[in-house]
Amino acid sequence: MVPIFLIGGGWRAETFAQTYGRFLLAAARAGQTRIAIIVAEEDGGAADAHAQFLRFYGAFETLGLARENAAEIVVSAAAPLTFDKLAETNPTGVFVCGGLTPAYYDALCLDKSWLAVLTENEIPYSGFSAGASIA
Repeated sequence: MVPIFLIGGGWRAETFAQTYGRFLLAAARAGQTRIAIIVAEEDGGAADAHAQFLRFYGAFETLGLARENAAEIVVSAAAPLTFDKLAETNPTGVFVCGGLTPAYYDALCLDKSWLAVLTENEIPYSGFSAGASIA
């Protein structure tokens, strides 16, 4: 069974160990942790998507995740997440950021092939706000 971690709104660094930290522990495989951080591109475009990635990576960084172990994947309705796109990052955990829920829905729920990467490999899923909602 795939472990799922759903994180609601709010942003307090003192809670990161209890939320993001539990997900990181579940994602550790044989001493390796590689998190695919999924960001849906919204009206602000790629620059805003990258800023959103950096925000969430920052939470993981405070818990010891090195930058080379965080794969940034920007998705949209026109470029949804697919099995191949996720599998090529070789993740041990998948984290879906927060933002406009309809943007995440369009990028992740219309083509659900990527979920097979999680189920076939028992990779943990975590999502914040919209990422939790679409789960």
